[in-house]
Amino acid sequence: MTRTRVMEDESLIADHNNRHRCRDYRIWGSTIHEVACRSDTEGMFAVAGLELFRTNGNRFKIGTWRGDPDIGYLVPLESGRSLTPLSIEGVVEQLAQRGFGAVITAALNPAEAETFDNAGFSTVEELHLLSHPLDQIPRSEHRAQLRRGRRWHRSRMLEIDTLAFDTFWRFDQTSLSEAIDATPHRRVRISSHKPLAGYAVTGFGSGMAYLQRLAVDPASQGSGLGSSLVVDALEWAHRRRAARCFVNTQMTNVRALALYHRLGFVGESDRLRVLRRTL
Repeated sequence: MTRTRVMEDESLIADHNNRHRCRDYRIWGSTIHEVACRSDTEGMFAVAGLELFRTNGNRFKIGTWRGDPDIGYLVPLESGRSLTPLSIEGVVEQLAQRGFGAVITAALNPAEAETFDNAGFSTVEELHLLSHPLDQIPRSEHRAQLRRGRRWHRSRMLEIDTLAFDTFWRFDQTSLSEAIDATPHRRVRISSHKPLAGYAVTGFGSGMAYLQRLAVDPASQGSGLGSSLVVDALEWAHRRRAARCFVNTQMTNVRALALYHRLGFVGESDRLRVLRRTL
């Protein structure tokens, strides 16, 4: 097992007080959106570490990239055809006013990425998008013992993340919470033995499953733990009657791709892109 990365993009608001549900489900890259917003306010809404920002008929989630005060984070909540250059300029201006020197987008599908290309953004990372049909689940002969991941395990999960990922892709507390809360239903599994050596976050919504995050301590790579976590995610997705399970990973992550292909994932024709613009 090698280090691998699954993009997280959306969060589900837990606080329902004085709110009404504004669900907007759509497949976007490797995740699914569920937006909740206030009914009596315009412009900005607090959303689990990010804010929902409306401008010129489009909605975005904005915040800080991995806690870096100099880099903003931008998630479009509309399809590529619905995004307008005027709305992108509006949200970029908002981030510039907050003092950010640059902005990074979430992973975008081709239609979305093209719109941002035209708004002066450039690609900083390209990602493979893969999916697994759930009519046949692979078997793992030597299954590692897994258990449910709890909130008090998150500090160790973040330690593993730091060991497993390059700086650009590492989670902080906010991004880990967003990955876990990205879909209406989620599963967090960790290795049973101590010290905790790996974890996986899987989500389900609108008939699809998403392997949001997979991380294994490099010291435990090759032990079968990564395969066990992926197979567990696929089995859970199958029980949820998901049609497919999606995952994405970096173009250069050859060993991760080999793992996914060995377990039955197939590449989608579209690739995802993360873009950046200097403000």
